[in-house]
Amino acid sequence: MATRLLSEIPSGILADKWRRKKTLFLSQIFLIINITIVMVSSKFVWFLIAQIFSAFWVAFYSGSAIAFIYDSLKELKMIEKYEQIHGRAILFSAIAGALAASIGGILYSQNAYLPFMATAIFATLSLIIILMFVEPKYYKKKEQSWKMHFMESLRMAFKQDNISYVLVLASMIIFTVSHIFHYAQIYFKEINVPIIFFGFIYAGRKLFGGLGGIISNKIKNKFSYKNIFSGYLVITFIVLFGMALFKNVIGVVLFLISYLLASSFKPIYRDIFIKK
Repeated sequence: MATRLLSEIPSGILADKWRRKKTLFLSQIFLIINITIVMVSSKFVWFLIAQIFSAFWVAFYSGSAIAFIYDSLKELKMIEKYEQIHGRAILFSAIAGALAASIGGILYSQNAYLPFMATAIFATLSLIIILMFVEPKYYKKKEQSWKMHFMESLRMAFKQDNISYVLVLASMIIFTVSHIFHYAQIYFKEINVPIIFFGFIYAGRKLFGGLGGIISNKIKNKFSYKNIFSGYLVITFIVLFGMALFKNVIGVVLFLISYLLASSFKPIYRDIFIKK
């Protein structure tokens, strides 16, 4: 998490200066390195290094993927459809993720290495897909130095009250959901969920996430940002404490709901940054 925090802004700067397509390609290289290290290692220090590359993967992807969609739509003069298309992208990703999670759980029950091998294969194939992407012509390289770009990002984040407010509340909600995600497998073991069902639970998580991407636009159009943020914050912590209280199937259902909240929340708070 520390690596991801430290690399978020630099990865965004690199995406602006080096173009989105290249940083997306690099993000997948980091993923392949992560998977390879996990497959061949048996010591903690190597798993730690693998997680660092995993953090680079997430940071470089998040700094490029959404911007790539936004810039492409702006070039096509379809920017008003951004939220709709972003939500649809979340849904398609969720369907693919659900299928992968279901198969992954079955593969893991047969051999612990099989899910990693399958992931490595598809991650490598994704490099070919990325090379086929067309960089939006709308995109223009910025002439700022790295230092100026970095300082401008910090000023935008901390000097605008509304942006600071969004950052603080979004961080609290995302921290909670991330906390649930990273300890979920331990939680499932504690409540005696068979390992073979883990994949199906994560498949459900992906589907709930896809549903969240679809309903986000309806939520934004029906409620004010203030009510949305307050409501999400309260519900997220109810889910967290509910999982601690109900150590049974209810806890699993609450785990799934947490991703409905997270996936519907992301397009909403990202929309605020785009408008700014």
